[in-house]
Amino acid sequence: MKITNCHIHTFTIEDVPNNFIPLLGPLVRFKLLRFPLRLLLKALIPFTDRDLLDRYSKFLRISHLSSQEKIFKTVKNYYPSGTRFIILPMDMKYMSAGKAQRSLDNQHKELAQLASKFQDEIIPFVAVDPRRKNILNMVQDLIENHGFRGIKIYPPLGYYPTDRNLYPVYEYAVENAIPVMSHCSRGGVFDRKKITDDMLTHPDTGETLKKLKPKDFTDYYTDPRNYEKVLKDFPDLKLCLAHFGGSKGWEDYLYHQWDENSPGEEKSWLSKIMDMIKSEKYPNLYTDVSYTILEDENYIHILKVFLSNNELIRDRVLFGSDFYMVEKEKILERLIPMKMRSILGEDLFETVVETNPARYLSEFNNE
Repeated sequence: MKITNCHIHTFTIEDVPNNFIPLLGPLVRFKLLRFPLRLLLKALIPFTDRDLLDRYSKFLRISHLSSQEKIFKTVKNYYPSGTRFIILPMDMKYMSAGKAQRSLDNQHKELAQLASKFQDEIIPFVAVDPRRKNILNMVQDLIENHGFRGIKIYPPLGYYPTDRNLYPVYEYAVENAIPVMSHCSRGGVFDRKKITDDMLTHPDTGETLKKLKPKDFTDYYTDPRNYEKVLKDFPDLKLCLAHFGGSKGWEDYLYHQWDENSPGEEKSWLSKIMDMIKSEKYPNLYTDVSYTILEDENYIHILKVFLSNNELIRDRVLFGSDFYMVEKEKILERLIPMKMRSILGEDLFETVVETNPARYLSEFNNE
């Protein structure tokens, strides 16, 4: 069995904006300060925003490694020999958090060199933001000349997946059987830009939006319903909505009630993604369980029910761990696939770690 981890990160502290960690951002540039800053963040956790500070603490522990290669080797050694990893870079230039120490081009260049060194283990994706100039040329060059095999978008950084500047990229992806991965959960890295009145109308639906804090407003960018238009316009696009609705979506699914027959009711994002897949309207829609499935061990049992009861769901779920952006340090990378294998059983585990990733990557066609 060949495992493919479809969702990890290897970007370093040099690839994030100076104010990625509010107030403390410039200080993390100094290596001698990173360990005491981690201790400070962990000490503050009981008294403030636990999830956010836990994430920053974990981020400081891993991202200070001096190269993507060192980060990759850290995660690689937790997995059986022959495991493959989709590595997702990040373009954080436009998130209103200052300037990064190195450019996206250099981040991609280092990843290309790493993928060349570990050809059988790394599947590199291109980070794309529609506000960056010449993104189609960048995608074409990296895929055609440097071994990249997919595209990563991250709408909570400040845009909708229906942004027209992304359409030539989607078209290219369809024409060349290139998969696209999109962040699709509440939270994560987000655009810090102040919400203005001109942003309060949804560009596709015309819906009037609430004026929320930037972190909450970005949920509008990542709502699964946005991708219905993308998939209608590009039905052959291999698209993965990462995180299967997010931990908040799973919590809503389990603990909140709603009327499935009422169009005005807000469903959990988990339910929205499952509805899209089960509708059979979007035969190339996938989702991954990165980060989300790790929040609560019970979620793996629930996933087993979803996979066992519906063939469409079973064929569209991908394994991923979201290393190293998982918030809880107590989650051990080596334990993640072992626990899933134990609970799901050999057949279902093989489906999500080998069969489905191969289909998503267009490595074989079992239509």
